[in-house]
Amino acid sequence: MNFFFSWTKFGIAAATYPFSTAIIFLCRIGPANSWLIEDVTTNFGGTLSEKLIRTIGRQKFFALKNISIPQVKDDVGYETFYIPKQHVAKAIEQIDQPMIVSFIGNESWLFSLHVGMVYQDSDHLMLRHASMSAGKVIEEPFLPYLTRMKRFIGIKLLKIYN
Repeated sequence: MNFFFSWTKFGIAAATYPFSTAIIFLCRIGPANSWLIEDVTTNFGGTLSEKLIRTIGRQKFFALKNISIPQVKDDVGYETFYIPKQHVAKAIEQIDQPMIVSFIGNESWLFSLHVGMVYQDSDHLMLRHASMSAGKVIEEPFLPYLTRMKRFIGIKLLKIYN
């Protein structure tokens, strides 16, 4: 794969794939992205939300992808909340605007395994995301996707500022 990275001072990377170009939000919630997004996970998850503590293994991530970057920031500890998979259906009932969804996995050194946009259409909550299997950006119902993906343990929700 051919990758091009930019905007790293904001914690945002633009990745160019042979089949598409996408903006990938490396979900480092906090000062780096507070001008753009707000973590609203606990607003929707409430008491169903659980604490998550991870060390973000930046060097390991890039090494596994065979990406050579001259300067990779040091690994960093990160504490946040997420909505466990079994509680997502209840927690997302009130979503009324498009949001970034970050899919949390079991990897102890990696925070987010996948990122997409969720939005309400006339019938149900939809997910718009870059699908590796389809080789392009697709839209599909959100909850069936989450259920099908066994590697995800839950989600974070991020509100985009207007």
